[in-house]
Amino acid sequence: MLDLLSLVMPLYLLILTGFSMVRLRLLPDGSIPAIGALVMNIALPALIINTLVGQNLREAFSLNYLLAYMLGATATVLLVFTLFLTILRRRWTVAFMAGFCSAMANSGFVGLPLVTLVLGASGLRAVPMTFLVENVVLIPTALALTEITDGSQSSARQVLMKMVKRLASSPILLAIGAGSALSALDVHLPAPVGKTIALLASAAVPCALIIIGAMLANTRPTAAGMDAIWITIGKLALHPLATFLAFLVIGNVPTDMRDAGIILASAPMATIVPLIGARFGLEGLTATALLTATVASFVTITIVLSLLAHA
Repeated sequence: MLDLLSLVMPLYLLILTGFSMVRLRLLPDGSIPAIGALVMNIALPALIINTLVGQNLREAFSLNYLLAYMLGATATVLLVFTLFLTILRRRWTVAFMAGFCSAMANSGFVGLPLVTLVLGASGLRAVPMTFLVENVVLIPTALALTEITDGSQSSARQVLMKMVKRLASSPILLAIGAGSALSALDVHLPAPVGKTIALLASAAVPCALIIIGAMLANTRPTAAGMDAIWITIGKLALHPLATFLAFLVIGNVPTDMRDAGIILASAPMATIVPLIGARFGLEGLTATALLTATVASFVTITIVLSLLAHA
């Protein structure tokens, strides 16, 4: 357990660094979106391309992994939605946000650094496919539902076109497509280009963690009571458990990719959830759940890693 704590601790020290930099005013508030955009639009896509180039595409892609991760996320959404709607008797908008908060992991800013640190290059094969599930299925579904229910006059066709444009311009998805094409065509990048991409990729992990801390420093939680705790339990316990069971049901997934998927699912919720929650007037609840889950994940992730190490 001490070895696992020493493995996880640097990640949370980087988060604490970002938090402290904002509180000490060493990192201006206006720079946080810019650094976040650098990570999401440049560093993470570079890491994806760097991971996919030179790999055997058949080995890097696993349909069973996609199906299993999607099944685990879908089961989590439905179970938490049902809990909030039927047992806790919350209105459907709260139940909807609770379900999606519990299934949308912060795989880019938290999960990716964890997989990199714990599994190395072999586990990174799972990251692009996880991004596919989140960026093509989960996030567009959540955004589409907010478009439909926010009282606007957008037609179903207009909502669909917005989603298509968003997907077509996503740097993450474009990087997955470019990396897959280069791998399939067995294209080797010129040394200066490859080195540049590698350098950008190396910035993804530390910058992502510092940004998480900076965002948490600006998070304004509210007295959301037990709802935020139930969402945290759904995200940090139910989601990785459902993902593990989904891998058992689907089967035929390489061990390193299975472990990477469980680690990614054990990350706290994505930082986009308070933005989606704001569309329903639930920014306080979602921000509180994000802060609670990020802090609690230090313990839960250590437990998940311990279980995987003894599996």
